[in-house]
Amino acid sequence: EYDFSEHLGRLREIYRRKANLAQNLLDEYLVLKGISYYPVQGGLFLWCVLPSGIDMPSFCKRAVLDYKVAVVPGSAFLPDENASSNCFRINYSTVSDEALERGIKKLSELMDNI
Repeated sequence: EYDFSEHLGRLREIYRRKANLAQNLLDEYLVLKGISYYPVQGGLFLWCVLPSGIDMPSFCKRAVLDYKVAVVPGSAFLPDENASSNCFRINYSTVSDEALERGIKKLSELMDNI
């Protein structure tokens, strides 16, 4: 009853647009503040890198508690729980465009207050 290839094509268009939006927002609000990211090559998340000297666990904790923006600490993806990371991950796939922009703007405010 359904054309799976057509459905998959629509999903690819949706997520390509959302990935591009997220990257454009990062370029506009966070890159100027020292946060870099790996361009999307697939998946539904962006891997962001904090400038040296910023404590990633504190950044992530403040993002959630003070700015109500959920980010995932990069250390959650390391095989060694004692290893350090200056990265965090954001999801661009499930939030609305407006919520994505609000969240990235709030992360920019957090960077202003570090």
